[in-house]
Amino acid sequence: MKYHWYHGRLLAKVRPKWMSRYNASVKRIADILGEHNDVAALRVLFLKHPERYGTYHEVRELLKLIDRRQQELWQQAEPLGHLIFLEKPKYIERRMLEDWERWKTVQAQQASRDVDAELSAAGMIKESAADADKDTAGGVISDVSEKGEPADVDDSGSSQTHKSVVY
Repeated sequence: MKYHWYHGRLLAKVRPKWMSRYNASVKRIADILGEHNDVAALRVLFLKHPERYGTYHEVRELLKLIDRRQQELWQQAEPLGHLIFLEKPKYIERRMLEDWERWKTVQAQQASRDVDAELSAAGMIKESAADADKDTAGGVISDVSEKGEPADVDDSGSSQTHKSVVY
């Protein structure tokens, strides 16, 4: 469960609100199961060397307390586990992968807009197709739409682009 929480943390920026709630639930169940495991290890220790921890009756009472605590922890963890794993793992994986791919696309588009803004500020972007036709410096002209997609070309073959990069 801890690894599941780590993976969820890696995807926190993909869908911040949803992943925040999801990660909080996964963290909570990871903590509960961690405590459940710690108590189980304590139980094994008491059973392995009971003479170190008191009389037979004292150790028996400790074991009853441990069993009760483990049951409480399990009762807390089980409903969270059902919520977290409501979807089959393959669907969780598919959804997270789709979210990841969508996020990467958005990040790439934002990076492209950031580069365009920097180039524009440096005077290296011509803002219209008419300006691009005037380029005689031998630079590369990249015709893209505002969304970073290839520009439309009308019947005359001229581009209806908005930007061209020159150097």
